[in-house]
Amino acid sequence: FRSSAPARRREPPRPRRPSRRLSRELSLKTIDVVAAEVPIDAATLRAKLDDGDLVCLIFDGVSYEAATAPTLAAKKPVLARKNSARFASKGRLIDDCTAALAKLGPAADPAATAAALRVFLSSHQRPRYAAAIRHLAGLTTACVAILRLVRLPSEPTEPPRAGDLVVVYVPSEHDPSRSIVERTATSPVVVNQVHDALTNNAVLAPYTIRVEANDARDAPGEPLHYDSVYKKLFQQARVL
Repeated sequence: FRSSAPARRREPPRPRRPSRRLSRELSLKTIDVVAAEVPIDAATLRAKLDDGDLVCLIFDGVSYEAATAPTLAAKKPVLARKNSARFASKGRLIDDCTAALAKLGPAADPAATAAALRVFLSSHQRPRYAAAIRHLAGLTTACVAILRLVRLPSEPTEPPRAGDLVVVYVPSEHDPSRSIVERTATSPVVVNQVHDALTNNAVLAPYTIRVEANDARDAPGEPLHYDSVYKKLFQQARVL
C-alpha cells in the first residue's frame, strides 16, 4: 500500500550559529556577553585594584561600565625601590604591607611581627573594607564589585599576597519590579562569563572568592562579614 500524499521535502540542515565566546584579548576593548559588548580595559582594572579601589561593573542593558571608588583617603607615593625586577612596585596595597614589615627586619620575633600586622590590619585593611561596604550600601542598582585584599604573612620574610573578593551585589533581589536589565546583569551565566574573562586576562589575583549578597553589612552571619571572607579567600583558619 502506497500513500498518495506527496513526498515530504527534506529541508537542508541549518547552519550552526557561532557560539558566543568571550574574547580573551582585552586589547580589543570588548567582550561578547549575551549579545552585549562589554568595554573592559585589563590594565586599567588591574591598576585600580592594586591601588585599593573598589571596582564596580554595572550593566546598563547594552554594555558593562567599570566604575571605581577609592577606599583609601589619600594616595601616598609608593615605596622608593631600586630599578630591578626584584624591587619593582607591586601596587600600593602590597607595598604598604611590605613597608609595615620592612621596619621589623628579618630577625624580628613572632610577637613583634604579629603586633605590626595587627596595626596594619586595624589602620589599613579593615578601614578599606569598611569603606567598600559603605559604598556598596549606597548603591541602588545591581553590579559585580571587586575588592582586592592582602593576605597577611606569618613572618617578615614571607611576602604578602593579593586576593580578590568578587561580590555579585543585588540590593533589589526581593523587589518584584526588578528590571530585566538587573536580572540579566547578575544571572549566573553572565557573571560566569565576566569572571572567566577577568581571570583569563590576568585582572583577578590568584586568590579569588565569589560572594552573592543583597545587603552590604559586615556582621557575623552575613555574606560580607570580613572574618568569614578573609578565611575563605585565603584558606586560613584564623584572620591573624
